[in-house]
Amino acid sequence: MDPKEKARTVFNMPVQVSLVDDTKEEWTVRQVQLGEYQKAFPLIDDEFALVALCTGRSKEAITANLSPESYESVAAAVRSVNRSFFAYASRRVANHLRMMGVPEAGSPTPSPTSSGMS
Repeated sequence: MDPKEKARTVFNMPVQVSLVDDTKEEWTVRQVQLGEYQKAFPLIDDEFALVALCTGRSKEAITANLSPESYESVAAAVRSVNRSFFAYASRRVANHLRMMGVPEAGSPTPSPTSSGMS
């Protein structure tokens, strides 16, 4: 196997799914590639769209055909295979919040008396 082909297959995860008509299929969840991070970032607010991107299926096919249990299995595989993407997305969100002046989680928030407000 050539290195490019190996790189494409290393980050795929097969998931056995049940469709609403009780048929069984194997779906492949793939890793979002680095060059797709910016395109995929807006999808963190649309889990169905992100699952569609990672499975090569349409949102409509996912919502119309997967059983709820199988959807959860596929979504869990998306999170597992794409830990690096979610780390990037987390850093990007944290950076945006910092730029907006939102304190980081766990940071003490100023009390009204310490800010000069009474």
